[in-house]
Formats: sequence, structure tokens, C-alpha cells
Amino acid sequence: MALQESFDRLNILFNYSVMSTGLMLESVPRGRIMAAARKRFEKFGYRATSIALIARDAGIAVGTIYLYFRNKEQILVALFDESNARWMAEAARAANQAGSAEERLLRVAQASIERNQRDQLLRAVMNRDLEMILAPLCEEFRDKVLRHNVEVMADVIREGVRTGELRSTDPEKTAFILWTTADALLLQNQFPYEELLPTYVGIVRDGLRNPEGLGTQPRKSPGAIKGKDKK
Repeated sequence: MALQESFDRLNILFNYSVMSTGLMLESVPRGRIMAAARKRFEKFGYRATSIALIARDAGIAVGTIYLYFRNKEQILVALFDESNARWMAEAARAANQAGSAEERLLRVAQASIERNQRDQLLRAVMNRDLEMILAPLCEEFRDKVLRHNVEVMADVIREGVRTGELRSTDPEKTAFILWTTADALLLQNQFPYEELLPTYVGIVRDGLRNPEGLGTQPRKSPGAIKGKDKK
């Protein structure tokens, strides 16, 4: 009888512990931890940020973080995925608006500039800032961004070839060349990326243009990339 009462008490304690954990998970959103981690990563870098500091900035106990994340690296991966998901949505939105293939590619380029300016963590990753991130994680994230952008741009190029606006070319290979070249311009330190992009866009436009001019629409000047895209 006494043994059964002991088991009952343990069962009650276990159920209370599970319920308390559930309440804790509800009262401390995962996003609060990620927001605190993002600010600290952006300001101090990955190496100088600890779980304890993230917990302090989020106003929670250190142990609470481990209810959501195994370690600091997993928080960084979650932030990478969050940034990439936002960029994927923005790139798709820019590419899918009505317009010529050139206009749509220009919108993707403009969106990439604005995203790079807004997202400090993303900029650190794309610049391979090793004070901010770990190299293996950086390359994995860059590969995800590359694959998605090649896919988005290839769809636009494929449609441009189909309508006759662009010359016959392999959409995937062309998109890969366009993105990786723009990425190299982003990584160099001699000129601001925003200043180089209009010249790059002009070169690309002339290279992809169908010499017969079939299915073309009036083109924007390369300088249009500097301003906000008009709705």
C-alpha cells in the first residue's frame, strides 16, 4: 500500500513537471530567443556570444533556451533559415510581377540590394565574415541561397527565351553565371556593390538581348537599378 502511494506521488510530480514545461514553452516564445540572439550575433559576432548572454538579453533562464535549442549553433542555423525564407519570398515576389524578363531580373537584383542592406546577419554570411559566423555553416547557407536564386532567375530567363525577348541560352547555366558573378562583386572591397551593379546589369542585358529583337519591350536604363522599383 505504501509502495503504491509512493508511485502515485511520483506520477503526480511527473505530470506537474510536464505541465509546467508546457506552460513555460507557451510563455517564452521561441522568437524571443531568436531575436535576442540575432541582435547579439550582429553586434558582437558568433564567437563572443554565449547561451548565457542570449538568455540574459531575452530575460529568461539559461535552461529555458535548451527547451528550444540544443546549442548556440542550432540558434544560428534557425536564424539562417529564417533569413533565407524571407529572402526566398521576396525574390519570388519580385520575379513573379508582370513585366519583361529584363524588368523582372532587375527587380530581383534590386530586392537583393535592399535585403543585403537590411539584414546584417545575412550580409555577414554572404561576405564570409568569420568573426560573425562559422565557415561550414556559412557555406551551407550560401549554397541554399544560391540554389534558390538560380531557380528563380532560371524561370525568368526561360520565359524570356520562350517569348523571344532573350537569346536562346541554357536558363540554369545562365542564371548560375549571373548569380555567382553578382556574388563575386558583392564580396570584393574595391567598389561599393550598389555602384557596380548598374554596369553589370548593362553588360548582362546586352549579352542576353535577342539580336533579332523579337518579343522585346522598352528597356530601363542601367541606372534604374539604383532607385526603388516603381509599382
